[in-house]
Amino acid sequence: MALILYLVGLTSVVILVSLAIYAANLYRSALDLNPIKETRDSLKHQIAEAQRTLTETETKVNGLHEEYAKARHAIQKAEEARLFLQENSNKVSELKAQIERAKEDFRTANDQKEKRQEELNVLIQEVRAVGEKLESSRTELAALVAQKSSLDENCKHLQQQGEALKQHLAILNKDLNEKSAQVSQLEAQLRGLQEQCNSQKAQCSRDEARHQRLQAEYESLSKKKDDLENEITRKKAESSTLEVQLAEEQAKADTKGIRWEDLKRPWQSKELPNVSVSVLGKESTWLEELGNNLKDHGLLFSERTLRAFHTSLKVMDISPLVILAGVSGTGKSLLPRLYAHALGMNFLQVAIQPRWDSPQDMLGFYNYMERRFKATELSRLLWQYDIYNNDEAKKKYSKSGVPMNLVLLDEMNLAKVEYYFSDFLSKLEVRRGIDPKDGKKRRAAEIEIECGAQASNVPPIYLFPNYNTFFVGTMNEDESTQTLSDKVMDRANVLRFGRPAKLDLKPDIQGFLAKYQEANNCLPNSKTSIWPPSDTPFQNIQDALLNVMDPINECLAKVGRPFAHRVWQAMESYVSNYPIHSEEGQRNAIADQLEMKILPKLNGLEKERPEVREALKAIQGEMDKLKDEELSQVFTDAQKDESIFFQWHGVRR
Repeated sequence: MALILYLVGLTSVVILVSLAIYAANLYRSALDLNPIKETRDSLKHQIAEAQRTLTETETKVNGLHEEYAKARHAIQKAEEARLFLQENSNKVSELKAQIERAKEDFRTANDQKEKRQEELNVLIQEVRAVGEKLESSRTELAALVAQKSSLDENCKHLQQQGEALKQHLAILNKDLNEKSAQVSQLEAQLRGLQEQCNSQKAQCSRDEARHQRLQAEYESLSKKKDDLENEITRKKAESSTLEVQLAEEQAKADTKGIRWEDLKRPWQSKELPNVSVSVLGKESTWLEELGNNLKDHGLLFSERTLRAFHTSLKVMDISPLVILAGVSGTGKSLLPRLYAHALGMNFLQVAIQPRWDSPQDMLGFYNYMERRFKATELSRLLWQYDIYNNDEAKKKYSKSGVPMNLVLLDEMNLAKVEYYFSDFLSKLEVRRGIDPKDGKKRRAAEIEIECGAQASNVPPIYLFPNYNTFFVGTMNEDESTQTLSDKVMDRANVLRFGRPAKLDLKPDIQGFLAKYQEANNCLPNSKTSIWPPSDTPFQNIQDALLNVMDPINECLAKVGRPFAHRVWQAMESYVSNYPIHSEEGQRNAIADQLEMKILPKLNGLEKERPEVREALKAIQGEMDKLKDEELSQVFTDAQKDESIFFQWHGVRR
């Protein structure tokens, strides 16, 4: 046991001495190190190591104390067993000797421990002193770093000022050079002026002689002027006489009807039989038959598209324009033509030109050279069947009924629709609710034909766009076309045609036209005799619309795109006239109006705005109530596409 204690004490002493030597070496090395920061970090690490070694040494010393206590306990035990040991005195003597030696060794080890403890305390104080010096050095280093940052900032500021001064100096040098150049120019101008002055002095002498010569010429010209004034007076008198003769000839020409000869030329010389037909007696059955015939001849238009187009024409009194938009080559121009043929309507296709900018491009213009009105096919068609302004049409059609006409404005957005069709839109809207037989009230809905400013004494001609003429427009949505304004969109039903599902169709147009050859009959003008009235109660329609459109309009108001009475009345009329009078048909009609009139209002909204996201989510919820899966899915896809702004392209039915 004593040997163990001795070895432990000796080991502790060796470790402490090594630590002291190592710490002393570190201290001396620290004083010699140049980079203060590296010395500080190294000493911190060494101090931590020394503290860890000190902790281990203290642990060992505590162990020695425990061993010492155990030894004392053993001595007590040995004392108690002394009587037993007396019998074996030799062994006791030997044991005593061993105990004495152990005590001596313990005392020696304890003395060495105390000595080493004192040395360790001295070493700890020295290490703490080194730590305090290092902390002081760290503080000085931080101050130096802060001072350096301040100096760097000042240096940067001075550099900026230097650059600014250099720029200012460059500007001053440039101004100085410009001023010098200006001074040189002024000096040159001064020399030039002096030369001009000398030259003008010489010119004055020459001008004096020229003045005398001009004076003589002036007297000669004055005499000629008097002669010309007399000639002008005589010519004016002759012109007045010619104007009177021209007015007389013009009046004779107007009496003979030459001015309006082109307008009154029949648009269609060979008219169809004037027979009233009732093919729409069973409206839904006729539409189904039409769809089947189209399909049999390779002309694929969905039932929803046919019904939407048909219903949009029925409500032309409040939505006077039907627009077919979408991809080129999808049958937008073909559908109106086939529909008109199947019903026996006159069909006129008008190709819109990009340069059109006024109603004259649609109706014609007055040729001042020929003193005649140059009519278009559209103006001749309207005049030919205008029973209120054309006496011949009144005699011919007032009893039997006016033929129905479908006018197709092909690629109508090649030019600004508001420029060439705005007058038509206004008049078509004004005609609603007036009695066309009352001439004074009808005048507000009539279009005046230009007759020429020179013919102020000639009464103008008016055209009344009656309900017997439908207006349908087609438009391609690409970079070469114009967008439609809200004014046009609110007064129209817009049907969008998506890309076709198949590209291998072979339509038999001639076969379809031959199928309806016998249906080429003129229809009466009375709208109620052509389109059967709806048997759906109006109150139910109004409630159904309110349940869906009122929440949607609140959402639109939050994003600045609400609709008002005109759109609401147009939607009511559309749903009332839908050919399928059932709950499903009513939902489809409301979904059609949502697609045609409401969703296009969302175009251009930034989808990431919180109020827009909330509005789109609420509209989606109301839309889902209509159970139109195609419409709901396309609306969902439009919200998820990569575009930042909402874009509505319609449903591919």
